[in-house]
Amino acid sequence: MFHGSKSGIEGALTIEKSNDKKDFGKGFYMCESVNQAVSFVSNYPDPRLYIMEINNYQQLNVREFNVSKEWMILVAYFRGRIGTYSESSYLKNLLASIKDVDIIVAPIADNSMYEIINDFIDGGITDEQCVNALSANRLGRQFVVLNDNVLTNNVRIVKESFLCDEEKNHYELEKEADRNVGKAKMILAKRQYAGIGKYIEEILV
Repeated sequence: MFHGSKSGIEGALTIEKSNDKKDFGKGFYMCESVNQAVSFVSNYPDPRLYIMEINNYQQLNVREFNVSKEWMILVAYFRGRIGTYSESSYLKNLLASIKDVDIIVAPIADNSMYEIINDFIDGGITDEQCVNALSANRLGRQFVVLNDNVLTNNVRIVKESFLCDEEKNHYELEKEADRNVGKAKMILAKRQYAGIGKYIEEILV
């Protein structure tokens, strides 16, 4: 796994330093792709890239999500976007299903893709439009460790790397190119699936 840090990791790994408004709340976030790990920190002055290792993975309680309405709704909830639907029984059941999970494995998206999820949450598009618009892009997977016990006993840093200006510029240009292609694909998918599927108020009842 790979982990991008704005200025480096100091001390023991812990979820307490994490922003609770991330995709699945407080957690230690890793991904399978070097490019994606770097893309989230490449515009900071002193970013670091870490190679990580998860031990005894098969013995952990892992919940996996694909690009689906369940994933979209959970991301919207943890990012504070659910609003009036917070008492939905559908949402409560989703949250209960990840209550005792050690690691969540799910798609990882950039800010332009979160705009699509927000459009779904705001009632502008259906779940099918949203799912297919997001699926049109190359979404890698993120591995989110949700408790410090697993971090202490099962996750370790293999290597720390510094990023020079040339590398940061390379990843920034690559990220921008992917974003432009992705936006075009999302527009086409939204048009193709217009009116198909359910709106947010039909799901979170």
